[in-house]
Amino acid sequence: MATISDVLQQQHEGMESAADIMMSLEEMFAMKSRTTKREAVTAFMNLRMKPGQAVKDHMMKVIAHLNIAELHGAEIDGETKIDMVVNSLSDSFDQFKLDYTLNKKEYTLQGLMQDVQSAERSRDSYGW
Repeated sequence: MATISDVLQQQHEGMESAADIMMSLEEMFAMKSRTTKREAVTAFMNLRMKPGQAVKDHMMKVIAHLNIAELHGAEIDGETKIDMVVNSLSDSFDQFKLDYTLNKKEYTLQGLMQDVQSAERSRDSYGW
């Protein structure tokens, strides 16, 4: 940690004011946050439910990616979140996705997880 402090101190020695130093540090650390936000949003957008994966496990992973993205400044409205989650479901949920698209039911993440888990139980009991 002392080495990091020394490096930061050397980088900012020639600056005239504390405001200049603060601005420099904010820019330096904002890049990391921006990169982390981009990576989290990309991971969320590319996330796909694996065949045979439990809905609960998939949804927990989705929510974790969303939380990381939002912690780093991503602003994703509720409707977009739900649309992205529905699109991430495996092909075995095609009927659920079709019903969602046709009926445009309003969901929270919790409500969506409950309905998808219900669809999962139905699918498993009927062997779809």
